[in-house]
Amino acid sequence: MALRRWFSFAFSLLFACARKEASCKESELAPISEPYLALLLSDYASTQVVIQKGDGTLFPWIDSGTRPPRIVATLSGDVVFPRSLPSKEILVLIDRFQTDVLTVIPFSNPSALFQRDLRGGRTSGTSPNPHDLLALRDGRWVITRFNPPERSGVSPIAHGNDLLILDANHHEIEGRVDLRADTEIDGVIYYARPSGLARLEENGEEYVLVGLARLSSFTLRRTGPGALALWHPPSGRVEILELPGLSNCGAVASAPSAPSFAFALCRGDAFSESPPPRAGLVQIRIQGGHLLELRRATPELIPSLPHPSNGLIPITTSTLLYVSSGSFENAKGDRLVAFDFESGEAQVIFESDPPPFELGEGALDVSNEQALIPEGNTLAILRFKASSPFEQLPSIRLDHPCLRLPPRQVLVITAQNQP
Repeated sequence: MALRRWFSFAFSLLFACARKEASCKESELAPISEPYLALLLSDYASTQVVIQKGDGTLFPWIDSGTRPPRIVATLSGDVVFPRSLPSKEILVLIDRFQTDVLTVIPFSNPSALFQRDLRGGRTSGTSPNPHDLLALRDGRWVITRFNPPERSGVSPIAHGNDLLILDANHHEIEGRVDLRADTEIDGVIYYARPSGLARLEENGEEYVLVGLARLSSFTLRRTGPGALALWHPPSGRVEILELPGLSNCGAVASAPSAPSFAFALCRGDAFSESPPPRAGLVQIRIQGGHLLELRRATPELIPSLPHPSNGLIPITTSTLLYVSSGSFENAKGDRLVAFDFESGEAQVIFESDPPPFELGEGALDVSNEQALIPEGNTLAILRFKASSPFEQLPSIRLDHPCLRLPPRQVLVITAQNQP
């Protein structure tokens, strides 16, 4: 009798789990009209993408186990959204190191999901590690590829450490742009390692700002001098802006409603102590077709400035938000910082509880004048008014039974009226 009761209990438990798993699959790749936010959740081993509509409804939409592998598994644990979507009609996912695949999903017809190889051949024997994507006005897509080839003899299209160009119609590989931004110092090659992308405009001309990490081989583990690249798509001209005294300047973003202004976040020396040296923020402008450094802010110049780590969000042409990572050693959480280049003042507007590295890549909701920042410790999207004094608003709680991973990135898809 006892054994029968145990089997009955075990069967009930398995049945309940199966019902819950089935309910979590109900909204997978279902058509969605008027999506508001895309949320990327990850524990760096697996990934889940959630869509939120304007009424607050959460749709677990796709995850690492959604379908059997084709080119690769549906999603790895190293996935990001591009900083800006090519179209509000589609969601784009970049599967990075050791996967190198682009996934495109139409919101109205998710079954038309397709994937593109970003290696230049699955047998190239190297992982170029795509980082960001930007749609050009002519319909082409440009993608940064972070890694140089790990061996000699790799074909040019599989080389990496470049910009990859996809055609406008089918998004197949069309060509590549070698930024020629590597530099050699005392016999050590520091590869350009392009990462973030931002659009700049001047007199109706389109330019692409590229953040460069400038790291050596990962065997040597050294960080080179800071720099940014400017690419002019119509002419193919590339210009390098050196940023002496800074390093690892891979994050860039243009100012909202002012496309001739942008910012760069330089994380400082990789593979070094914390806080890393040569970290800082840069205000940039394009003028006469050339990049100009207008101002910079570093902890050395402004002692009250928390060291910049990630999460760059431009607010105006002179104001931005960013994340300053905490420390395991000192049991400190992350800080969300507002900085104004005009006044030179830094304001900590939020500090998370430890452990650190839980404030992720946020976004500006221009229509609602709100900044949205993912917070992994409490499984929430933090909201702040996007103007000084950056009042905190009620958070978006991810209290859905099918959401178990911490949020790492948020992307605003379409304007929705929020309270």
